[in-house]
Amino acid sequence: MKALSYVGELTLFIWEVLKRLPRVFSVIPYIISEVWKLGVGSLSIILITLFLGGFATAYTAATQGEGYLPEVYIGMAVAKAFFIMLGPLLTGLLLAGKVTSALAAEIGSMRVTEQIDALETLAIDPYHYIILPRIMATLIATPILTMVGEVSAMIGGGICAVTLLHIKLINYVEGLRFNFIPMEFAGSLVKSAVFGVIIGIIGTFYGMKAMGGAESVGKCATQSVVAASVLVLLFDNIVGVLMFNYPI
Repeated sequence: MKALSYVGELTLFIWEVLKRLPRVFSVIPYIISEVWKLGVGSLSIILITLFLGGFATAYTAATQGEGYLPEVYIGMAVAKAFFIMLGPLLTGLLLAGKVTSALAAEIGSMRVTEQIDALETLAIDPYHYIILPRIMATLIATPILTMVGEVSAMIGGGICAVTLLHIKLINYVEGLRFNFIPMEFAGSLVKSAVFGVIIGIIGTFYGMKAMGGAESVGKCATQSVVAASVLVLLFDNIVGVLMFNYPI
């Protein structure tokens, strides 16, 4: 029963957000502000993590295929790994931990200090001016951060290839271009957009559920991270099946 109640509450919350969607253009300044805040605040951790991921992927591909894998395939392995799976998934999981908890804590604090109630008293719709801009911001920022992170991963793989594996840079770059399929790159952006919506909805939903005091805010922030991470992993496979005909 508790699970059904949770699904019902989440469904009603999403419906309330969707009803405000036709008026989204009136909150564009708020959306831009949130995109800037989310993007700049999360950029460093995305760049570092995916750089190290690309470095490790190149090294693993080279050591596992040593002796029979041509040099050009090292770059292809990095590109395939990050376009199809690791790029959007790592970005989604990192943002699920960082952004979801931040949204839940921010809105939860507004909830328990009765700021949300004050807005409603003044006939200001919190769903329109607080919830919707943050969800739209995560929808926009997540694909952008994914693209930047994938570039960082390619650079990390290239540095590994040149410094540790003694592969010519031109061969690595040729590997990145080899068998490049635009649909795979588009798929990574679609995945990250889905993850962005999940992160925004879950973070704001749990923030609105907070009640009581600081303990409730912390609990909701923790629960939001768990829920967002599980949903990111779930929808990673669902979108993979729909776009690439196999789970990824």
